[in-house]
Amino acid sequence: MRLNSIARKIANCLVKNGADPEMEEVYAYGIECTLSTLLILALLIAAGFILGKPLQMLVFIAAWLPLRMLVGGAHDLFDGFLHCCVPPVLYFQ
Repeated sequence: MRLNSIARKIANCLVKNGADPEMEEVYAYGIECTLSTLLILALLIAAGFILGKPLQMLVFIAAWLPLRMLVGGAHDLFDGFLHCCVPPVLYFQ
């Protein structure tokens, strides 16, 4: 299941439980961004433990996360979440 469809289902559930229906797309976008960031963080932390470098990975995340929040991502270069998710893990190696 794609991240986008998961976010849309959660947003739809919010609307069904009383959230503003006009804001459903905004909810879906925010949820998708949050899930994307959490998934990338989980993958980065897992990569740090798999590679035996958890402390270095935490330092990398501490430097990379603010940069990602300010600059965004290279979304024009990548097609889909997986392609957008893999480069940060490869940069660390």
